[in-house]
Amino acid sequence: MVSTQDAIDATHMAQTRAQMKVLLQRPELAEELKALGVSPADARTRVDAMTDDEVLALAGKVGNLPAGGRLSNNELILILIIILILVL
Repeated sequence: MVSTQDAIDATHMAQTRAQMKVLLQRPELAEELKALGVSPADARTRVDAMTDDEVLALAGKVGNLPAGGRLSNNELILILIIILILVL
């Protein structure tokens, strides 16, 4: 039997993982990934391979970035590095 809290947690994780994949579809980030030799499809696969804790850590870092503006190249690179570190 699955508890209500477990079902809520699973739903939250699925949503968080989906948000990270949406972020990877941004044109600026896709360009940076390609420049680093990582295809956006591979990055999405790596997000799928991350543990729940890794996804939450990444989402927390992304959530701390300034709201309402375009991410700078430095911020995009930081996100990429975090993804690569967590996956490798």
